[in-house]
Amino acid sequence: MAHIGVAHVTRLAKEPIRAAFAEFWPEAKVTDFGDYDLPPVRAAAGCETPEIKHRIASLAAQAMDAGVDGLLFTCTAFCESIDQVAERLPVPVLKPNEAMFREALMNGGRVGLVATFAPSLQAMSDEYAAIAREVGGNPELQTAYADGAMSAALSGNSWKHDTLIAEAAQSLGKCDVIMMAQLSMTSARNTVRELTGIEALTSPASAVKMLRFMIDEQARASSLQAL
Repeated sequence: MAHIGVAHVTRLAKEPIRAAFAEFWPEAKVTDFGDYDLPPVRAAAGCETPEIKHRIASLAAQAMDAGVDGLLFTCTAFCESIDQVAERLPVPVLKPNEAMFREALMNGGRVGLVATFAPSLQAMSDEYAAIAREVGGNPELQTAYADGAMSAALSGNSWKHDTLIAEAAQSLGKCDVIMMAQLSMTSARNTVRELTGIEALTSPASAVKMLRFMIDEQARASSLQAL
């Protein structure tokens, strides 16, 4: 049984990622690690400072000490820090949106991105462009910020959270697919579809399926080396 570490900076991401594991990888053992004071630090800094990189690395160190076979980060505004961690760890490390980006690029056409945490927009746009160049896709991305949606979710108002996200998605104009930036935005998927008539992608399912594939491939490679 694979032991997967999931690193969070917001508790809002826990439920959707747990639901994705239950559906797509129920036999995996999942352990959560969290640093829930990081989002305001990141927002105030405007970039990934040495302190932020150290704290992301500390989450990874906690996971490795627990003996995980793979590590999934659910935070979207810390791509540079996660990349540095991934270079040093002997286990697969996945950023939350990589699989979703690849799925959107496979669909082709004009792609939109809606976020409830403003600093994630630039980081994710850069990450999306890098993957687009890698696969030969269109790096252009239309973005929108759902102001107030995360605060609504934190206060328990899921209807307002979903509505603000859908309205932000509608402001994107014509898109062929819309991506939800934060894992905690999964609940808004149907509302976005109903208001815009456009397919909406969320990252939890894509991330869990991709990490499972990475772990399985690593296990197969190890088995072949042992022969």
